[in-house]
Amino acid sequence: AAAYCDQQTSGRGRLGREWKSPKGGLYLSFASPIGMGSPLDFGMAACIEIAEVLAESYPDVFIKWPNDLVAITGDHHNRENKLGGFLSSFIQLPKRENHVVVGVGINLNTIIDLGSAALPTSLPPVSFKELTGSETDIETLVKKVVPRVFSTFQEIRLNPESTHIGLIQRWRMRSATLGRKVKVTRMSGEIVEGTAVDIGSNFHLQLKLESGEVLHLQEGDCQ
Repeated sequence: AAAYCDQQTSGRGRLGREWKSPKGGLYLSFASPIGMGSPLDFGMAACIEIAEVLAESYPDVFIKWPNDLVAITGDHHNRENKLGGFLSSFIQLPKRENHVVVGVGINLNTIIDLGSAALPTSLPPVSFKELTGSETDIETLVKKVVPRVFSTFQEIRLNPESTHIGLIQRWRMRSATLGRKVKVTRMSGEIVEGTAVDIGSNFHLQLKLESGEVLHLQEGDCQ
């Protein structure tokens, strides 16, 4: 199942943070049985498919680890702006097949107020309307995105191993993180700095420190 709206009165982000959902955005949720697949793959699949659809209108849309959609802007294409994000939740149902729910929020036609505290983020927010110069019809976009996402979900359920490998490859191609020097603040408060060298098979970030040691990070805020 899929459901969408252009405004939410309440939203939840990663680590239980509040997710502001002003009018003009696209707030889209997918629910699916997991089958033989990994819950992580469903979230990555939705994010990749949406990023690729948006990139048809604005090519510089990328995925920033762990769960952001970003647009590269600026005269020298050196500025990251937050376009949206995604979050996956694993749901265990008694006597029924386990499910995953993937929520995606995109600043589609949103009017961005940079002076407002409604959009807390380490990156300056941007709307897709600002990037393309015109409004995007939400219903048209949803009709394009949903079949692609559910098609990939079906592949995850039926062919989990080969689909997982393909998702990893597509994530690498659409990554705004790999190859860059980054700083990651972990949930413990520890800050680690290094070069993002790869993404692991479980979508962990592989961070190479100056010492040469490679950390495998499952979570954190990446800057």
